[in-house]
Amino acid sequence: MNTSKHPLYASWRRMINRCHNNKVRQYPDYGGRGIKVCKRWHTFNNFLKDMGDRPKDLSLERLDNNKGYSKDNCKWATTEEQANNKRNTRYLRYRGRVVPFTLLCNELGINRDRLRVRLDRYGNTIEEAIDICKNPLYTSNSTGIRHLTWDKARGKWKVTFKSFQKRYLTKQEAVDKIDSLLNKEVSQNE
Repeated sequence: MNTSKHPLYASWRRMINRCHNNKVRQYPDYGGRGIKVCKRWHTFNNFLKDMGDRPKDLSLERLDNNKGYSKDNCKWATTEEQANNKRNTRYLRYRGRVVPFTLLCNELGINRDRLRVRLDRYGNTIEEAIDICKNPLYTSNSTGIRHLTWDKARGKWKVTFKSFQKRYLTKQEAVDKIDSLLNKEVSQNE
């Protein structure tokens, strides 16, 4: 088979160009920062011999984004794996592991935006933020309280009422408010 007709040839050619041709749009993110293709892979047949045919739904990924393309630094990866292996990937240290932010959210079933707000806006530790995201304190809508969360920066509970008004209360004030509203609800239902 003519190598230029091989299904991988165009991908291989783009890899070579973004690393070695400074006229290519992606060059600054690859060749411009020192990412090169190993000499062996300058020949398509050597690349194909080392990597084999591309498995369905996978693409070429560098294991270490600061190193070049070579047999030791490349693998076939899913789109999700690639998304978690970018220069701008945010990593979190949680329970002794360093995990990409998105992967941790997926593993724990947590909304990414909600966790990001808890960490960045409210300044919660990773453990506090995950606990709040996994176990928010909701109360009955009939009490008028929609949501209750701890705001570490203020050291108070943020209470969002049905009307979306927000008040900051100490923990005891929040507990007392909920108790009084729940007692009121119970007495109305008796």
